[in-house]
Amino acid sequence: MRHATPAQLLDVLLKSISELPPAQILRAEAALATARRRAEAVVEIDEVGKARACPHCGSDDRVSWGSTRAGARRWRCQGCSRTWTGRTKTPLARIHRPGLFIEALRNMLNPGDNPLSCRKLGARLGVSRDTVWRWRMIVFNQLLKVEPNALSGIIETDETFQRESRKGSREWVRHAQDPTLFPQPPRKRWHEYGRKGPPQSIVRQWLRPLLGVVDRTGLASFQHIRDNKQPTIEAALMPQVAPDAMVLFDGAPQYEAIART
Repeated sequence: MRHATPAQLLDVLLKSISELPPAQILRAEAALATARRRAEAVVEIDEVGKARACPHCGSDDRVSWGSTRAGARRWRCQGCSRTWTGRTKTPLARIHRPGLFIEALRNMLNPGDNPLSCRKLGARLGVSRDTVWRWRMIVFNQLLKVEPNALSGIIETDETFQRESRKGSREWVRHAQDPTLFPQPPRKRWHEYGRKGPPQSIVRQWLRPLLGVVDRTGLASFQHIRDNKQPTIEAALMPQVAPDAMVLFDGAPQYEAIART
């Protein structure tokens, strides 16, 4: 079928799949899922590249310049004569499997999906847990640069506390290797306190405040704050609340002072 059309090739492929044994059908499904992820990533990259100017010089004068090995469209700037794609000078520039990255991103941010651990998501995508962890750090770093949307209408706000995690700090490992260079960490590892857990004085010492704000449309934000004093809360709350909003709080004196201001 040297001169077959895409429709004819698809018919042959579907007929061949229907005749496969179950084990090979599973392999075909995995291959189709991989191809789908790659195609979706290419579409996303092409949309970004079509809408942006040259990332090197900022010129809008460009021409199409073929495609990459992955199939993404490449552009050439008429001003600086350099080429780029939708990934150039973005956090995805050095990611070799953007299709899997987008799948990991959906697992993190999709409200209808429960985020998996790095180990479980790596097993699902066929990559190591360290790769998933690095991808998530890229997402977190980019989320820190996003300005919060202004909440309006009826808004509720309150602070909560989250225990600081020292997982991955290797502070105890370094102390065990060289106690003279690395002093003993200020607390034990959490499981070493036993079934009753650490004393409340230690628990309070390692709690970090978070400011939660939500409006009636479901738009919400959680922001780490240094402490729960009035200047800190006011600096974090005011930029993300519309001036005519009605703010509900629990009667804490910090919020009363902010409301008077």
